Amino acid sequence: MTDGLLTDEQLKASVPMQREGNIDDMAGIILFLANLKTSSKRKYGIDLYQV
Repeated sequence: MTDGLLTDEQLKASVPMQREGNIDDMAGIILFLANLKTSSKRKYGIDLYQV
């Protein structure tokens, strides 16, 4: 994969995972990322959006 595009095999492999996801999964991911951002901010004293 030198051009940065997904091959057909990778695309087919990723579709079922996307279909199985639901709102609870998305909320969990968002909460995880928000927690990661705030904990990193506390630890390093930086805002990740200002990098």
